[in-house]
Amino acid sequence: MESTVSPPTELDLQDALRSLRQKQGTWVEWGRHCQLLQKAGYSSQGIFEETGFEAVHQNQLIVANQVYVSMVNGGAEPELLTYFQQRGSDILYEFRILTQTDRIAAAALVIAKKLDTDDAHELARATKDFSRLVTLPDGFTSNPGDAMTYFCWKSARQQSDLPSRSRLIAKGLKFAYSETARQQLEQLLVDFSV
Repeated sequence: MESTVSPPTELDLQDALRSLRQKQGTWVEWGRHCQLLQKAGYSSQGIFEETGFEAVHQNQLIVANQVYVSMVNGGAEPELLTYFQQRGSDILYEFRILTQTDRIAAAALVIAKKLDTDDAHELARATKDFSRLVTLPDGFTSNPGDAMTYFCWKSARQQSDLPSRSRLIAKGLKFAYSETARQQLEQLLVDFSV
């Protein structure tokens, strides 16, 4: 038997507009409200005029909310969800390109390593690219942290400039998830032939 969701009432729509206008609730709720209003036929421009939320911000909130919901549905730890309920829509937006499992692992890494939006963007891209590899490189796991570490390791190996190489190694060590990935990077500190 199919469950049907009744369309939002005018009161629901007015509540959503008021919540956005007064910035009540969390960004998760704002994303849900923006999506509700758009599905009800409001244009991004109309929502902006009613609430002050620009179209680009509406999109970020809606997409980040979808990422958040996928993490909820994927069984993310309550602490992780609580952390991202209050902040981080910009970070979760970056994880839109990842699988549900990778989103959760990447979000956990953001908290553990205190990563910012730029780090999250690089992490998402590296994780996505890493997932395309046919086989895992020796010493690296499928964790997003090791994915980022791998790309730092690979770039550092191609770098002849010692300060640049050192920066890449330090960056990779920041992200390393497994001890074996860490060891792969540390090997570059002593072996300059690779």
